[in-house]
Amino acid sequence: MRRVFLGIDCGTQSTKVVLRDQTRDEVVAVGRAPHEIVERDDGTREQDPAWWIDALRDAVRDAIRGERFEIGGIGVSGQQHGLVCLDQGDRPVRPAKLWNDTTTAAECVELTRKLGGAPRVLELVGNLMLPGYTAPKIAWLAAHEPESYARTARMCLPHDYLNLSLTGHFVTEYGDASGTAYFDVRSRRYSEVVLGAIDERRDWKRTLPAVAPSIGVVGTLRREAAEALGLDAKVGLLQRPERVVLLSVPQAFFGLALNGWVLALIIIFLTVTAWITVVQRVAFVYHQTEPRVEPETIRFADGEKPRWLRRRRSVPRTLLKGD
Repeated sequence: MRRVFLGIDCGTQSTKVVLRDQTRDEVVAVGRAPHEIVERDDGTREQDPAWWIDALRDAVRDAIRGERFEIGGIGVSGQQHGLVCLDQGDRPVRPAKLWNDTTTAAECVELTRKLGGAPRVLELVGNLMLPGYTAPKIAWLAAHEPESYARTARMCLPHDYLNLSLTGHFVTEYGDASGTAYFDVRSRRYSEVVLGAIDERRDWKRTLPAVAPSIGVVGTLRREAAEALGLDAKVGLLQRPERVVLLSVPQAFFGLALNGWVLALIIIFLTVTAWITVVQRVAFVYHQTEPRVEPETIRFADGEKPRWLRRRRSVPRTLLKGD
């Protein structure tokens, strides 16, 4: 039986999956299933988390198409910044507010005021309060939907919800957590000050997922999830470093690595050039001992291709068209 790795990317518009052969280092199959999105004139952008699970099932089936594979490991990437609210049974309380939801502008202003201004917010978490981030979404929920907020036992990001539904483990990773605006990127801990400004009475330790390194093991597939996807329940998400490691860089890509070297970066649904950039400059940032910013990567994100990319002989010139 052919041994492959399964890559999953749950984006805003669709869920995509890729099967990649372990020994030949080639793409075997791809699958895709679209998502609906709730859009309103007030800036609302929401999705039912159940749509992601349904799309994942359909995308996997679309890729496998009745064939049998030995799945060596699974890598998952997903939307960052969004807010998923779960009740005591880990059922979604309401639709998830997405990264591109802009209804929270007033909450950004109020949280910034309560925390002592923008410089103080930067000092606390390394980010400003922006409408796309998770912290103002929680404040919005408490102010506008108090009943839903009261029913919420746990909160997480869309990526975390996928991992929870697949494995039963409630965990996030440093890269995703850094985009919440309630996580101190320097100390790599949740900011008690920011969370207290949102709600000083809530037990945040029970509410938020544990934070773990991107390189590690989330767990193995729950039997119910495996059956829905048509996979073996023994398949692991984020295998151990000596076997298969998933580099979980949020909202961009996932990678499969072996002994610290990238074996295959399978999913990136931006551009091929962006894929090369992620491979060469971003992939290893998230398993540095200390947080580190890559200036050239930031410039690339703003639309400028860095000099090192233009210099690389391994990059086909057709990919650099427009330089």
